Amino acid sequence: GEGVAVSDSAYIGIDIPLDAKNMKAVKNGNNFVLTWEAPDAVGANGGYVDASQVKYFIGANGQAIDVVEGETTYTNKIELPENVQGYFQFQLQPYNIAGMGTQTASNLLNFGTPYPVPYAESFANAKITKPA
Repeated sequence: GEGVAVSDSAYIGIDIPLDAKNMKAVKNGNNFVLTWEAPDAVGANGGYVDASQVKYFIGANGQAIDVVEGETTYTNKIELPENVQGYFQFQLQPYNIAGMGTQTASNLLNFGTPYPVPYAESFANAKITKPA
Protein backbone atom coordinates (compact mmCIF):
# COMPACT_ATOMS: atom_id res chain seq x y z
CA GLY A 1 0.00 0.00 0.00
CA GLU A 2 0.91 3.63 -0.20
CA GLY A 3 2.23 5.43 2.86
CA VAL A 4 2.33 9.08 3.85
CA ALA A 5 4.87 11.13 1.88
CA VAL A 6 7.93 12.10 3.95
CA SER A 7 10.93 14.29 3.19
CA ASP A 8 13.97 15.45 5.14
CA SER A 9 17.09 17.45 4.49
CA ALA A 10 20.51 17.70 6.05
CA TYR A 11 23.55 19.87 5.54
CA ILE A 12 26.57 17.71 4.71
CA GLY A 13 30.15 18.95 4.81
CA ILE A 14 32.08 21.86 6.26
CA ASP A 15 29.85 24.76 7.26
CA ILE A 16 30.27 28.55 7.47
CA PRO A 17 31.41 29.61 10.96
CA LEU A 18 29.08 31.60 13.17
CA ASP A 19 30.22 34.74 15.01
CA ALA A 20 33.14 34.62 17.41
CA LYS A 21 31.99 34.87 21.02
CA ASN A 22 32.91 37.11 23.95
CA MET A 23 34.87 39.57 21.83
CA LYS A 24 36.54 42.26 23.91
CA ALA A 25 38.99 45.06 23.10
CA VAL A 26 41.25 46.72 25.67
CA LYS A 27 43.88 49.45 25.46
CA ASN A 28 47.27 48.72 27.03
CA GLY A 29 49.67 51.64 26.52
CA ASN A 30 49.92 52.13 22.75
CA ASN A 31 48.57 48.62 22.13
CA PHE A 32 44.98 47.79 21.33
CA VAL A 33 44.34 44.14 22.16
CA LEU A 34 41.39 42.12 20.88
CA THR A 35 40.43 38.76 22.37
CA TRP A 36 37.60 36.38 21.46
CA GLU A 37 36.46 32.77 21.65
CA ALA A 38 36.35 30.63 18.52
CA PRO A 39 32.92 29.95 16.97
CA ASP A 40 31.01 26.81 17.90
CA ALA A 41 31.50 23.52 16.04
CA VAL A 42 28.00 23.92 14.58
CA GLY A 43 27.88 26.39 11.69
CA ALA A 44 25.35 28.65 10.02
CA ASN A 45 23.52 25.76 8.34
CA GLY A 46 23.75 23.29 11.21
CA GLY A 47 26.84 21.58 9.72
CA TYR A 48 30.32 21.02 11.13
CA VAL A 49 32.92 23.77 11.69
CA ASP A 50 36.49 22.81 12.59
CA ALA A 51 37.64 25.70 14.81
CA SER A 52 41.29 24.94 13.99
CA GLN A 53 40.57 25.73 10.33
CA VAL A 54 38.83 29.06 10.94
CA LYS A 55 40.67 32.25 9.97
CA TYR A 56 39.70 35.78 10.94
CA PHE A 57 39.72 39.03 9.02
CA ILE A 58 40.64 41.81 11.46
CA GLY A 59 39.57 45.37 10.80
CA ALA A 60 39.95 48.59 12.74
CA ASN A 61 37.76 51.66 12.38
CA GLY A 62 36.34 50.23 9.17
CA GLN A 63 39.68 49.41 7.49
CA ALA A 64 41.04 45.87 6.95
CA ILE A 65 44.32 45.47 8.81
CA ASP A 66 45.23 41.79 9.14
CA VAL A 67 44.30 38.10 8.92
CA VAL A 68 44.71 35.80 11.92
CA GLU A 69 44.85 32.02 11.79
CA GLY A 70 44.90 29.63 14.76
CA GLU A 71 44.73 32.45 17.35
CA THR A 72 42.02 34.05 19.43
CA THR A 73 43.90 37.22 20.28
CA TYR A 74 45.28 40.10 18.23
CA THR A 75 47.48 43.04 19.25
CA ASN A 76 47.67 46.20 17.17
CA LYS A 77 50.45 48.62 18.13
CA ILE A 78 49.77 52.06 16.73
CA GLU A 79 51.38 55.43 17.09
CA LEU A 80 48.79 57.71 18.60
CA PRO A 81 49.06 61.38 17.63
CA GLU A 82 49.61 63.73 20.53
CA ASN A 83 46.83 66.06 21.67
CA VAL A 84 44.24 64.24 19.59
CA GLN A 85 41.21 62.49 20.97
CA GLY A 86 39.42 59.70 19.20
CA TYR A 87 38.12 56.17 19.37
CA PHE A 88 39.26 52.78 18.17
CA GLN A 89 37.05 49.83 17.30
CA PHE A 90 37.95 46.40 15.95
CA GLN A 91 35.89 44.40 13.49
CA LEU A 92 36.23 40.60 13.37
CA GLN A 93 34.93 38.29 10.64
CA PRO A 94 35.50 34.52 10.81
CA TYR A 95 35.81 32.51 7.59
CA ASN A 96 36.82 29.08 6.32
CA ILE A 97 36.68 27.12 3.06
CA ALA A 98 32.86 27.12 3.22
CA GLY A 99 32.52 30.90 3.31
CA MET A 100 32.44 34.10 5.31
CA GLY A 101 30.80 34.41 8.70
CA THR A 102 29.16 37.60 9.94
CA GLN A 103 31.34 40.58 10.85
CA THR A 104 31.12 41.69 14.47
CA ALA A 105 32.29 44.96 16.01
CA SER A 106 34.10 45.23 19.35
CA ASN A 107 33.46 47.70 22.10
CA LEU A 108 34.72 51.27 21.50
CA LEU A 109 38.02 52.34 23.05
CA ASN A 110 38.68 56.03 23.61
CA PHE A 111 42.17 57.46 23.39
CA GLY A 112 43.90 60.80 23.71
CA THR A 113 44.62 63.34 26.39
CA PRO A 114 41.43 64.51 28.08
CA TYR A 115 40.65 68.21 28.22
CA PRO A 116 41.53 69.76 31.58
CA VAL A 117 38.74 70.29 34.07
CA PRO A 118 36.71 72.29 34.58
CA TYR A 119 35.71 72.07 30.94
CA ALA A 120 33.05 74.17 29.29
CA GLU A 121 31.84 74.49 25.75
CA SER A 122 29.50 77.14 24.43
CA PHE A 123 28.00 78.31 21.19
CA ALA A 124 29.13 81.95 21.27
CA ASN A 125 28.29 83.68 17.97
CA ALA A 126 26.73 80.38 16.80
CA LYS A 127 30.13 78.67 16.73
CA ILE A 128 31.54 75.90 18.90
CA THR A 129 34.17 77.33 21.24
CA LYS A 130 36.16 75.86 24.04
CA PRO A 131 38.62 77.33 26.53
CA ALA A 132 42.24 77.49 25.44
